[in-house]
Amino acid sequence: LQAQECVGGILDPNLSVFLPRDTAVKRSLLDQDLSRALNQNPECFLDPDTERVTSYETLKKKCKTEPHTGLALLPIADRKDPSNIMFEGIRKTVSAQQLLECGVLDKSTFSRLVNGQKTLLDVAVDQKVYLKGTGPIAGIVLGKQGKMSLSEAKKQKIISESSADLLLEAQAATGYIIDP
Repeated sequence: LQAQECVGGILDPNLSVFLPRDTAVKRSLLDQDLSRALNQNPECFLDPDTERVTSYETLKKKCKTEPHTGLALLPIADRKDPSNIMFEGIRKTVSAQQLLECGVLDKSTFSRLVNGQKTLLDVAVDQKVYLKGTGPIAGIVLGKQGKMSLSEAKKQKIISESSADLLLEAQAATGYIIDP
């Protein structure tokens, strides 16, 4: 009935025309309770784009009119195959599906990405810590001498061998050795 009303009124099956709601009530096509329920504009349709419950009227407002036929067409965002949405990881690319499965992406973010409501770049920025890390200690800064690598600081005995070795080991554990 909500759909009927949105397209012109309540359909009279005998006359084959749409009638205003008050006329439909007078002709006993609707009772008062049903009329009141329609006033509340119940949300009982699923928006295929957002997968949220909504009213028919809201869906109808989103429609685009096809110029050749005059038909109302509901636009739907292109859904992407999650196994083809790829992110750059530390050493290789990883799919959105894999990130969901390992818990890096939550279901809401994943769904919004697949439905085109969130971009790959937005998600990559939000998840940068998991995709690229924050970066290890890269080296040291020493007054006027400026920055230098941990190896160079070790050679020049600016830091102890054991400290340098531990910091270099930590760098290696993050995936690479850095020369600042």
